[in-house]
Amino acid sequence: MLQNLGRHEDAIQQYVIALRGDRAVPSRLIGIGVSLQATGRTVDAKEACHRAIDTGELSPDVAAFADQQIKRMDAGADTPPH
Repeated sequence: MLQNLGRHEDAIQQYVIALRGDRAVPSRLIGIGVSLQATGRTVDAKEACHRAIDTGELSPDVAAFADQQIKRMDAGADTPPH
């Protein structure tokens, strides 16, 4: 919800809290990656997306989304997905 409101810093804080309980929940890693990308922290965003993919627990659609975001960041397209 915070992401939808454009409150990415707040969203990052909430994801950090959630990830303390389980650092490998792929949906949380994707979520924090989106907000990190939106705040210009591309390196951290890519790491979060890679970690999510590496869990092997993403649905094919979500894995494709994460891969697409990594490719966008590699290409320098730091615009957050919407």
